[in-house]
Amino acid sequence: MVAVIENNTLKITEGSTPTYSVTLVDENEAAIPLAGVDSISLQYKDDLTGASINSRDDQNVLNLNECTYHATSGLFQWAFEALDSAVVDTALRFETHSAVLTWIWDSGSKQQRHEFYVQVENVGRTCWQNFINRVALRVGAGRRTIEMTDDHWCEAVSQTMDLLNTYLYRPVWAFIDGQTGENAVVKFGDLAGSPTTYDLNVQSVVRVMFKDPQTGGQPGSDDPFILTNRIIGGSGLSGGYSGSGGGMAPSGRTGLGDIAFWKQHNEAADRLLSNDNDWLWDETNRQLALSMPNEGPWDVTYLKSYAYTPANLPAGYNNYFLKALEGYARIMLSDIRGKFGSQIPGPTGGVEIDAQQQLQRGEKLIQEVEEVMQRLPLQAIPEMG
Repeated sequence: MVAVIENNTLKITEGSTPTYSVTLVDENEAAIPLAGVDSISLQYKDDLTGASINSRDDQNVLNLNECTYHATSGLFQWAFEALDSAVVDTALRFETHSAVLTWIWDSGSKQQRHEFYVQVENVGRTCWQNFINRVALRVGAGRRTIEMTDDHWCEAVSQTMDLLNTYLYRPVWAFIDGQTGENAVVKFGDLAGSPTTYDLNVQSVVRVMFKDPQTGGQPGSDDPFILTNRIIGGSGLSGGYSGSGGGMAPSGRTGLGDIAFWKQHNEAADRLLSNDNDWLWDETNRQLALSMPNEGPWDVTYLKSYAYTPANLPAGYNNYFLKALEGYARIMLSDIRGKFGSQIPGPTGGVEIDAQQQLQRGEKLIQEVEEVMQRLPLQAIPEMG
């Protein structure tokens, strides 16, 4: 879809990168030269929820942040990034974003604003129609009425992708170099986080690896993640025991603190032997917490997982997508038709309702898909983290 401006609305396709142009003028409709402009800011939000898009919340765009202003003509141009044309609500076919440009001139004494809209077409939602048409034929479209609206199909697609994304993930490697502290936090989806790691769409972190940037070697001590010092406290290993006096209680018996210390130490050693590095994916706060060996620096490589959509699902899984979508569609049909009971009265006799058959068939299809997905070697939900 080519970007088109109609009625002060820029119409674009999700993920596209058009350029929006407008001339900024003064109170006399004359272009303001660059030398006379004090500031230009951009506020860009989802029109329905009010959520800021791509961190553009009164953002400075005076020849910054993909925006340019001509020296003499007053021409302002905003070169969209892909994140500027991302959709917030994937259930919508079209989504409206609002943008407000504010420019100030004459030493801050004068101000003007320009509001326009960006209508984004959801590519994923558009491509769903091909799948929906195929499944509608499977459940009887063309031969009888299928009592499902566009919203019903949208929900069935969402449920199908939720099911598949429980077992599948789209992997992307990421890298952070030169980490020197014992602990580090990588933030995702948090506007206060680093712009280089801001990522609203990351589903989880599946694996983390540490390497020495000089030698390429990995942590080699028997307790590389300092779990004992961090959780139990104290001086760590000292002659094989923790605490003062070799870790022995006054009675000569091993104290409870020492037992807890050794238990934690053994767990750390077990994690090393099993190649499980010390990291925690905090799903609530959408951040990755790292506890690194203290002899760093370390280069950290981690594997992020993303949810699939119908638009990027690998072709090998299309059959499972169609089968699960048919299953959820039949369950919805069962619910819709079930409100009539088992039979609808008619002038020439009753019409039997197949709600129970639709439910049984739908549940069987979903079960078949789950049985296949459960045999995959690596699921989307990590065992650690």
